[in-house]
Amino acid sequence: MTVPEGVREETLNVTLAQLLVEKGLKAIGEPIVRRKMPDVLIDLDGIRIIIEGKRIGHRDELCHKAQERIEEGLCEIVVMIEYVHLPLPNSLERFSIITQEHIRNAILNGKFNVGFMTFIDLMKITRWLSAKQACQPPFYEEVDFDDLIAHLLAIYDYVVREDALKPVIDKLESALNSFAQEILTCRINIKRLKRALELREGGEEDVSD
Repeated sequence: MTVPEGVREETLNVTLAQLLVEKGLKAIGEPIVRRKMPDVLIDLDGIRIIIEGKRIGHRDELCHKAQERIEEGLCEIVVMIEYVHLPLPNSLERFSIITQEHIRNAILNGKFNVGFMTFIDLMKITRWLSAKQACQPPFYEEVDFDDLIAHLLAIYDYVVREDALKPVIDKLESALNSFAQEILTCRINIKRLKRALELREGGEEDVSD
């Protein structure tokens, strides 16, 4: 079933954080969500990952919040989760009480739509990359808990791989080298340029032109 109205999204997100800790990830769940505080913050070898989770049907809000998190410098990766199917008791049934153990089991056995946003996406540098290097599609549909972790680790690997930024660096270096070559081939007064850049060598007097 989908998430019952009586179950708060914050509770789901914090429980998810606890389960990630049990899987070996350094996750911190915030039971009280303040203005700029995430539901779940993960520190994975120095890479900060925020998890934003909501009931299905709020994807635009998730994407907007993900962009805000990265723009505010709170993290390098945002994992956007839609809780699609959680096998929880029907909270409307008489004498039915949803416990923390119910929520844990529901997440472990649930289905999620999962999307990712990284600082690379936000900087618009994926346009420099080849098709094979580009980010995965925005959302993976109806994945289970183990697949969620696998996708999370894959996007983490994508961000930390040195090769992900190498094409951008190469293009920037090429542009700078081309610019420098144009300068060197122009008719430039080197002494005047040195004075402007304060690059006079030791002992060299300031000679006026």
